[in-house]
Amino acid sequence: MASPYAPSPERLRLGRLIDQRKRRKSWTWTEIAARGIPLETLRRARLGTAPLTKETLERLDHTLQWEPGSAQTVLNGGNPVPLEGPTVEQEQRVLSTPLGEAAYTVIREIEEDSEDLDPEEREELEAALAERLRTEMTLFANMKRAELERRRGRRARSGDEG
Repeated sequence: MASPYAPSPERLRLGRLIDQRKRRKSWTWTEIAARGIPLETLRRARLGTAPLTKETLERLDHTLQWEPGSAQTVLNGGNPVPLEGPTVEQEQRVLSTPLGEAAYTVIREIEEDSEDLDPEEREELEAALAERLRTEMTLFANMKRAELERRRGRRARSGDEG
């Protein structure tokens, strides 16, 4: 079924720039989607077949490693500004750690469980969760570090006695 939404020249240009970024970075669509934007949303953004929300524009910026606001800048006739941040490979290394896998799982569950939230509510939920995770992870890491230091100290003392 054809979309009743007719893409503007700016939307078509955004689609071309998304394709260009994909080629320049040698990414697959699946790799791009794994960075935080569902394939169907990505397809609609590329083809201009549906309006883009502020959240989708922000996800495009993050996913494509563009400066925040770049996707909107493209829609306003400007050009995206690439970030010089972590590469996809660096992010994949982080995500492949047990901690990264846990974070990825939590993020996916939030996305699935919060589809009924508006963008502001979702942003509030994500910010609160991020702060809670930072606090809990810091506390846990400090406790674990102290435990490891105690264990190391016991081994050193038992080595001194032997």
